Amino acid sequence: GDPVDDSILATKALKVKEQYQKKLFPFANLRWTITTDTTSGGADVAIEVTEGERAKVKDITFSGNDHVEAKELRKVMKQRRRHWFSWLTGSGSYNPDMLAADYPLLRDVYHDRGYLDVSFGEAEIIPVKKDKIIIHIPVTEGVLYRLGQMDLAGATLFPVTNIMAGITNRPGDVASATALRQANQAIKDYYGSRGYIDTLVNYRLDPTRTTTPGTSDQIVDVHFSVKEGHLAYIRSIGFRGNTRTKDKVMRREVTVYPGEVVNEVKIRNSERRLRNLGYYSNVAAMKEPTQDPTQYDVMFELEEQKAGQFMIGAGFSSVDNLIGFMELSHGNVDIFEWPPVGGGQKMRLRGTLGTERTDVEFNFTEPWFLDRRLSLGFSLFQRDSRYFSDDYDQVNTGGRITLGVPAGRYSRVNFIYGLEEITVKNVDETASPQIKAEEGSRLKSSFTTEYIFDTRDSPFVPTRGTRASVAAMVAGGPLAGDTDIYGFDANLAHYFPIWFDHVLSLRGMSAVVDSYGDMDEVPIFDRLFLGGARTLRGFDFREVGPKDFEGEPLGGYTMWFASAEYTIPVAKLVRLAAFYDIGMVYEETYESDWGDYNSDWGLGVRFDIPGFPLRFDYAWPLDADEFNDNSGQFQFSIGYSY
Repeated sequence: GDPVDDSILATKALKVKEQYQKKLFPFANLRWTITTDTTSGGADVAIEVTEGERAKVKDITFSGNDHVEAKELRKVMKQRRRHWFSWLTGSGSYNPDMLAADYPLLRDVYHDRGYLDVSFGEAEIIPVKKDKIIIHIPVTEGVLYRLGQMDLAGATLFPVTNIMAGITNRPGDVASATALRQANQAIKDYYGSRGYIDTLVNYRLDPTRTTTPGTSDQIVDVHFSVKEGHLAYIRSIGFRGNTRTKDKVMRREVTVYPGEVVNEVKIRNSERRLRNLGYYSNVAAMKEPTQDPTQYDVMFELEEQKAGQFMIGAGFSSVDNLIGFMELSHGNVDIFEWPPVGGGQKMRLRGTLGTERTDVEFNFTEPWFLDRRLSLGFSLFQRDSRYFSDDYDQVNTGGRITLGVPAGRYSRVNFIYGLEEITVKNVDETASPQIKAEEGSRLKSSFTTEYIFDTRDSPFVPTRGTRASVAAMVAGGPLAGDTDIYGFDANLAHYFPIWFDHVLSLRGMSAVVDSYGDMDEVPIFDRLFLGGARTLRGFDFREVGPKDFEGEPLGGYTMWFASAEYTIPVAKLVRLAAFYDIGMVYEETYESDWGDYNSDWGLGVRFDIPGFPLRFDYAWPLDADEFNDNSGQFQFSIGYSY
């Protein structure tokens, strides 16, 4: 019954196309036919819809980006290009809403580089083939701004020089938006850490000065202004939203206390500590006023999430061959109450069944033993390992107790007592006398002292920081058992962020072991080995070092190893790697023939899938001992390197 003509239908068709674009069909088209009925004076309208293919983004290009590479801009965008792994990640489909949300992110990239006047034109959608498009975005960068003079107005409570001392930026530095925000926050933190809450800090840019001589860079002065707040104290600390976690578990992570001045820096640190527990999807601290204007209640708003996890899976590695595993873990248990949750204790039960191994392991950790910053953990395990050698099988059954003591912000000292029975069985009749002599069972009672220093930004895929450890172990003697040995080891790993999220990692380790007392030699299961996916990747597992006359690895008493690896991110959760490994195992304790070593280089790919990381490497030996050749080796493993 509505009026109809071509112009009306064209307007309506645009709305239909907009809906199709929201559904990621940018090539949808409508055609219509108007058939007039002269008798009734009306008309029939037949509309034909051609939906087209769902659009895939072949490429995202830019023009005018002279100072920022396109890949740096694409990296921050939510709209992604189609790539090899899109079938796994689901990325690469065109989404207009996602593209519109990318403009602020692109602007931030330029602002962080000092291009404060940057602007972006409307994206051009260029069809390629029937279902692919290219997104082209024009950029007008503007000039580069550098910092000039910085001053502060409105400060009366503290000397201006003291307040500004926390600002690390200097005249001539790039006027990046991040640097300006950090400087603004440094002034606010100066007041907030001294109890002057509600202090307001703002800055104004004054780009009126002349450009830097010899360049087109613009100098911008920064004028900070502060409106000082009032001194406030904490009356009480509370929590909202926690239904399972006990109050003491949260309070021991909080670094502010009733009666103190409101320290906003410590409150943010408390938020981070609570968030790092892994129990909460969100943590936010609120300062709630009381009837006394100088007193505030600090309330932490919490959103609890599941702390338990059940995993089951299968895999294949160059060492374990085919394996299946099942793991049940929970990071917030309480073994002393029912229901057994909310005490902050951690528990894990894992079973592994494979062609070369059968493992069962149970771990429990109390991170605040006796309500102090002491961690107490114990583990029970049985490991039936058939991948150590073709000539024998090895079964380790026992447990460990670990007491951890903090030794600084980034350091811990662990004291570990272990008791296990090691059985070498199913020894092949053709094995060498050295291996046949190992057949049977030994009881090993050991004590280890370990110091760990860790500043990495992530324990799984670190991009910066250092992890270093040294340990000393003694078994037997006053600890009883059948194994009288001692050993020392040291490990060091450092991660350098290079550019564009490239990371250079350097690793090194060294260890010695020896027997004492009535033992003439170290048992084979306590000797040192190299080779395989975690060390010298150009050689088979445990194949570097002393061997018997049959070529079977016997292990050594002294070992050193070093590795350099360069990784490049190529897609979300995917990295390429190039590496160089070098090391050797020697037959005698404290032996160090630096001219005698094995080395290799290679290429690899990393799939950083949470809970199931995969590593593929192919390495070529450069220097090989008499027992190894120069043929390349493929290595595949599951898990992270620590």
